[in-house]
Amino acid sequence: MIIKLLVDGGSMKPGPAVAQQLGPMGINMGKVISDVNEATKGFSGMQVPVNLDVDTQTKDFKVEVLS
Repeated sequence: MIIKLLVDGGSMKPGPAVAQQLGPMGINMGKVISDVNEATKGFSGMQVPVNLDVDTQTKDFKVEVLS
């Protein structure tokens, strides 16, 4: 499952839109936010499109930063 986000580079914060999508799947929100912030820290002060590729079976996810 792909979840598309638009986040502030290096400073993603939890929000209701993300929580509504990830919460029911049992995905760790803190880990998602930490990983997204780490992946986008080079884009500080910019809006960055990010795709989360979530495996609903294993609860694993990959962060893909787009340009």
